Amino acid sequence: MSDPVSKEVKVQNEYGFHLVPAGMFVKTAGQYKAKITVCCRGNGPVPATSIMALVTIQADKGSVIKITADGEDADEAADALVALVMSKFGED
Repeated sequence: MSDPVSKEVKVQNEYGFHLVPAGMFVKTAGQYKAKITVCCRGNGPVPATSIMALVTIQADKGSVIKITADGEDADEAADALVALVMSKFGED
């Protein structure tokens, strides 16, 4: 069994993790078998598969979130979620 993978990324979209980006994050996380959690500013960890949990971590623009994935496709899952955040959830 491999060790969990953790990656940090800065939230760059204008309004942070509001419902639309949280929904995109949940949809992406759901494509992987790994158990994925997210932390921000001491809030969390919360499951990456819960929209309501994600909006409670107060991930505003400029905050750094920590994504932790544990399981067989943890690297791919973490990379995909970092890429999604870096893309500003398509808000540009």
